[in-house]
Amino acid sequence: MNIEYNKPLAPYTTFRIGGNADVFVTIETKNDLRNPLFLKILKNSKHIFILGGGSNTVFADSGFRGTVIYMKNRSITLLDENEHTCHIQCESGAQIMPIFLFAKKHSADFSPFATIPGTIGGAVAGNAGVPKMEISDIFKEAELFDIKKQQFITVDTHFFNFIYRHSDLHNTEKKNKYIIWSVTLQLQKRDISEIETETKQYLTMRKHKQPFGKTAGSFFKNPKEGAAGMFLEKAGFKNYKHGGAFFSEKHANFLMNDGTATQKDILALQHIAQTKIFEQFGVTLEREVRVIDEYGKIV
Repeated sequence: MNIEYNKPLAPYTTFRIGGNADVFVTIETKNDLRNPLFLKILKNSKHIFILGGGSNTVFADSGFRGTVIYMKNRSITLLDENEHTCHIQCESGAQIMPIFLFAKKHSADFSPFATIPGTIGGAVAGNAGVPKMEISDIFKEAELFDIKKQQFITVDTHFFNFIYRHSDLHNTEKKNKYIIWSVTLQLQKRDISEIETETKQYLTMRKHKQPFGKTAGSFFKNPKEGAAGMFLEKAGFKNYKHGGAFFSEKHANFLMNDGTATQKDILALQHIAQTKIFEQFGVTLEREVRVIDEYGKIV
């Protein structure tokens, strides 16, 4: 366990936005979570935030007035396998691409998720997904640390109550009360050459359709009326800029940071887009990215 104070948060997010955290604790082992000093820090912290890959988070420009728990546990283990399926246990800080590569060695198909940024812990908490498939589709169980009871528990899919791009871990009743330690995935077996071919197709499509840079990926959820990017493109938001924030010219639903953007810029551009889309199409766009204030509340 490593404890730091007044720690810059921007480098830990894909948006590269955010001020400093009062306390920043790096967790790598189960014993770190049981450490009396860590538990004392949590007890004395009015606000906590659990951070993985930071691929879906925009911190406040003023930082975070509390304790950020950075999960750096990254072990990936094969639990069992047969001719058709494979169970892989991933610690919550494991990045998505290493999980894909590990799974492929065992002819297990994780290819649909290979292009998703961030960690498996964050992917489960937010039920990350791609068209026609979500993490909940391959989720079996997870081991959590119950902060109040100071013990590890194992839960299944019912605990999370997964819906589109959301789980109960983001609801008030469970938010910041549990820390995901590990996730068990159930994957289907396929020929490695087929997995590689499909992955190349996903990567080629992403390179063609999605921009790279300081972004969190899709900014708005797709409404029931259709793709958010389609509405934004029709409304002329490709390359639309406000301050240091802009919507990508390649994909209208990718909100980007030109290197100078602040959280204030992100929120202002969000409001402009939501207002115009509702006025033109009667469609309400709901944000997918978590934008939080300095106390950890969703803005």
